[in-house]
Amino acid sequence: MEYALFIHSLISELGYCSSIKPEPQYRKIDYNYNNKTNKFIPSLSSKTTRGIIRFNTYTFSNFNWIHELFYINNVKVVPSIIEEYLTPQGLAHWIMDDGCIVKNRGVKLSTHSYTYNEVVFLSNLLNRKFDLITTVQSGGIENTFIIYISKHSLPQLIQIVKPFMLNSMLYKLSL
Repeated sequence: MEYALFIHSLISELGYCSSIKPEPQYRKIDYNYNNKTNKFIPSLSSKTTRGIIRFNTYTFSNFNWIHELFYINNVKVVPSIIEEYLTPQGLAHWIMDDGCIVKNRGVKLSTHSYTYNEVVFLSNLLNRKFDLITTVQSGGIENTFIIYISKHSLPQLIQIVKPFMLNSMLYKLSL
């Protein structure tokens, strides 16, 4: 919730959404173990409470070009010019949004919606631009892939992104 409120404060200061702070909503969720997938999945009965923050952004037609870069025929893609826009701050947000620590190892970045070639492109970009040791690995579902940042690159990664990360998200770097 802290991260969602942080994002809201950033974009509301820029005038991209209402400045009225969204209120958390809570819903109860129960998790059942699915033997077919070997994972816990949410069920409709209620035992666990989960907080939810929702807010809407305003629509500006002058941002359509960004949408057009990332969606071709309604399919999410990695634009070829992403290197120009992927900054240390952007990498920090990527980790806060879609990253997770692999205990005693490195960091995984979820890239499940991209093709293998796009994930390889992003992996190579992280290596080239930030000098990180990365590999492309299976995402656990057929034809899905993730980027793994090696534990040997954690000191470098921490130096790059820590100034832009919320304290509550530093656990994603084993901090």
